Amino acid sequence: MDIFKFKIDSENFIKEFEKLISETLRGESVLNESMMYSALGGGKRLRPLLMYGMAKTLGVKKEDIMPYALALELIHTYSLIHDDLPSMDDDDVRRGKATNHIVYGEAVAILSGDGLLNKSYEVLFKHILENTNKENVLCAREISKSAGIEGMILGQIYDMENENKEIDMNKLKETHKLKTGKLIKVALTVPMIISKCTVEQSEIINNIGEDLGLMYQIKDDLLDVYGDSEKTGKNIGSDIKKKKATYVSILGKEATESKYNELMYKIEENLNKIEADIFFKILVEKIMKREK
Repeated sequence: MDIFKFKIDSENFIKEFEKLISETLRGESVLNESMMYSALGGGKRLRPLLMYGMAKTLGVKKEDIMPYALALELIHTYSLIHDDLPSMDDDDVRRGKATNHIVYGEAVAILSGDGLLNKSYEVLFKHILENTNKENVLCAREISKSAGIEGMILGQIYDMENENKEIDMNKLKETHKLKTGKLIKVALTVPMIISKCTVEQSEIINNIGEDLGLMYQIKDDLLDVYGDSEKTGKNIGSDIKKKKATYVSILGKEATESKYNELMYKIEENLNKIEADIFFKILVEKIMKREK
């Protein structure tokens, strides 16, 4: 598969996936309108694409991962709406557009996030009821854990607690691993569980997920300082203004880039070990080189 074929395949997947989002969230209320505004507001669909790419690698059918990809993207969208609220990161721009609470007000934004989270579990339960087996229950549990008080939410708490503080690298790494990394890692975990792959393969895939999640957040740290707001669709320097602990604030640019490159090489090594599908390899390469 060359870049052109990858582009066609990923575009077709995203088109199908966004149609699924639209069908899932359609309705007449301002709540539906608000949820659709954020869910269809120009996201990269990184987590669904990663899940799709790992499914290709492990021989899992696309239809078997779509409900999980949908649930994961709804959870991710809810987290962004709540992240942007005045009581949290207080951001007014997301993906080059006004954030949800700027458009619909804080109360509707909160309820839209709540609605997306609950809808994600509706999607999971529906799929499990129609396809009851141990693997599907395990996949739903892993998504729930990754998004919850042992995963993303705990990471968000750490992130807020770290503001205006000097913390060590272990604490920062744990924060990134939870806040950003968990939802990226679980995108690989789902097809891994469904495929019933070997213990050795599972260990390698888990390592890829861990490293990819951390690498993604480190890149965000770099882009927040050195990125282009027109490309990122976000305000540059927001972490500095909020005095958040980041890899750049603790290590500086050069050491942060060195850590980023170290993770990149580890991921590439592990991709070769599992003989990753070319779609997945190209996707990871694009993530590594991203500027937004």
